[in-house]
Amino acid sequence: MKKWIAKQQAKASLMKVFRNGEIGINYSYSSNSGFVYPKILSIRFNYSEKSLSYFFSLPTGMDPKVIKKKEYCFKQVFGERIELKGDAKKFTLIVFTAHIPKITPYDAKRFKEQAKKMKLPIVCGVDMNGQDVVYDMVENPHLLISGETGSGKSTQLRSILSSLIEYISPDRLKMFLCDLKRSEFPIFRGVDHVEGVFVKPADMLPMLNYLREETIKRGDLLDAHVVAHIDDLPNPPHYIVLCIDEFALLKKEKKIWDLVEEISSIGRALGIYLILSVLRPDRNILDGVLKNNLTVRMGFSALI
Repeated sequence: MKKWIAKQQAKASLMKVFRNGEIGINYSYSSNSGFVYPKILSIRFNYSEKSLSYFFSLPTGMDPKVIKKKEYCFKQVFGERIELKGDAKKFTLIVFTAHIPKITPYDAKRFKEQAKKMKLPIVCGVDMNGQDVVYDMVENPHLLISGETGSGKSTQLRSILSSLIEYISPDRLKMFLCDLKRSEFPIFRGVDHVEGVFVKPADMLPMLNYLREETIKRGDLLDAHVVAHIDDLPNPPHYIVLCIDEFALLKKEKKIWDLVEEISSIGRALGIYLILSVLRPDRNILDGVLKNNLTVRMGFSALI
């Protein structure tokens, strides 16, 4: 009985969104007219993940783009922590109810169990369920981190690099760090994994030319052994991570920009990966080719 009551209350909340947001279509047939709302198909409680999922379908003739346009209506009723996904007809609304702390202390040991299953683990933080999130950069190459000043993107960048150093031995990973602000990467100088910290475009260019030569060597190895990825080689070379903070400051450095773009296009199979940090990744900063190759994006905003 309690579960039935809970579902009825949940159903009423979603119907409130549909009615107040006028989400549906008008109909007129003969002397009859009215408004048809989406149909709620089912409601499921996930107690382990502390979430509530709604499944609903749109009336025929309703533009599915309306759901995205009126996402604010769902947030006004259910809060900010929701996920809306669907196609032309059926949609799913997931409401997350788990408590999320404002600050998640970084601890490499905390993520170790997940990380040891991956070749190049990238620690993200926690998801909307409060569950730890780690992904493998080998499977999802190249990372873009963006956010306004003071939003925490540089802190996240240092956490990612620190976790890579913690989890991967220096004989399996080499890192090239570019710190145009000269303030983010001094702590990594002298670390075995770090081949160099570069603070000027003039110093970066020889390093990028070296990496380009490395892509040619590795490509030749793949051709010689008829394999598609360096991990399939008999003696695979180490992974390489090129990290550039405030990448937008290099916009006028065409040679550097072109080399980074080339790495983004061919680096995946060669074990060479990018981590780029920018203030705003709009089309004036990142063009389509480079942005499309950055398969994972992290966005940050300053706390109000």
